[in-house]
Amino acid sequence: MNCDKIKHLISRWADNELHEKFFNEVNCHIRDCRECRIYYNEEFTLAGSIKTLPAPLPSKGLKKLIIKDFFKRKKAPGFFKWWQYSEPGIKSAVV
Repeated sequence: MNCDKIKHLISRWADNELHEKFFNEVNCHIRDCRECRIYYNEEFTLAGSIKTLPAPLPSKGLKKLIIKDFFKRKKAPGFFKWWQYSEPGIKSAVV
């Protein structure tokens, strides 16, 4: 596999989005490829640093904007059908 493809897979892995069937392939490649091994180390260092950052807080007016948008969309045709099948997280954010 070429380095561009491996770098893409490394980025996915660092973001916890890589399917396990690719782990061995990436590991074999970075064992032999210095450039990709450096990239791997940089990506995982960056991912680890990002995880230590505090989560951003939503702006003070976000709740009002969400509620305003909700009632605006509520008037649109087909809204209740969408609302009925939407994720519970979306519903709880509005409530």
